[in-house]
Amino acid sequence: MKLKLLEKTEYNLWENFIKLHKTADIFQSVYWADFKIASNSREKKYFIFAKFNIKNEIIGGALVFKMQLFKSLSFFYAPRGPINLSANELFEALKVLSKKEKAIFLRIDPKISASEGSQYEGFKISHSPQPENTLILDLNLSEDELLSQMKQKGRYNIKVALKNEVEVFKSEKPEEIRKFYDLLLETTSRDGFSGHPENYYQTMIKSLGKDKMASMYLAKYKGEIIAGLIATFYKDTAIYYYGASSNQYRNTMAPYLLQWTVIKEAKERGMKYYDFLGIAPENAKNHPWSGVTDFKLKFGGTRKNYFPAQEKPFNKAIYWLFKIYKKLRG
Repeated sequence: MKLKLLEKTEYNLWENFIKLHKTADIFQSVYWADFKIASNSREKKYFIFAKFNIKNEIIGGALVFKMQLFKSLSFFYAPRGPINLSANELFEALKVLSKKEKAIFLRIDPKISASEGSQYEGFKISHSPQPENTLILDLNLSEDELLSQMKQKGRYNIKVALKNEVEVFKSEKPEEIRKFYDLLLETTSRDGFSGHPENYYQTMIKSLGKDKMASMYLAKYKGEIIAGLIATFYKDTAIYYYGASSNQYRNTMAPYLLQWTVIKEAKERGMKYYDFLGIAPENAKNHPWSGVTDFKLKFGGTRKNYFPAQEKPFNKAIYWLFKIYKKLRG
């Protein structure tokens, strides 16, 4: 059966499908897609293609973003997709639409482990916003078990924050999101990361927060906000999405208490997993994520490695010209 391009009135069918599918996560959710469009990021619009069985039930498909490149060119991206569908089925379904939207290739990064994944026919290995390596906490463990499987320094730093009477609280106030953004600027400058404009985080909390799918947590010391964390909650998984901390009061260990507070709340909300969303590969020397990886590993957990993203061109000539242009620009 051919894939069907869903109408907006049918998006609830897709949302119901991914909520029940074991490998689907927030990145294929309509809620996530609406947030990304509202945040004025590179995602300009999205489409949902679904495959139905004879009972008219969705059995597979993908949410696909149109991503802006430069001038009028774009590409299609299915974050953590397609789901229960072959890569080339999705590619064929997008061919006609690619001409209308001036998309020169399709990028996918299905949620497949590195040991089980393989390169699809006609696709080449690519890069993705989704991390290939991450760290997962099993929230089925009790709080005592979670603490005991942490590194000793992780447990110690939580105690240091408590001793310093660091206060952790939730907020969705625009002025406090702005404070989080200011802390994020300090963090990205210190650690060599790049971030989004302030509007992105404001929109994230406003858009996903109303459905309790995202929350911002702040840590206060002596009346001053010194660290923050934004987490998402969808299905059975909480994700540590963004973290920020001041260059001052580092000795209070506020980020450790922030993490522990959110981990405990995720358990209370019935989440099964806590995803730290990105760590450096094992044995990688001088990796840009080495510092943040050392922090995350103090909480224990299990490494999870995904197969890299892949892409396939709709128009090979324009695709390779784009690749050459991108390489020359550095």
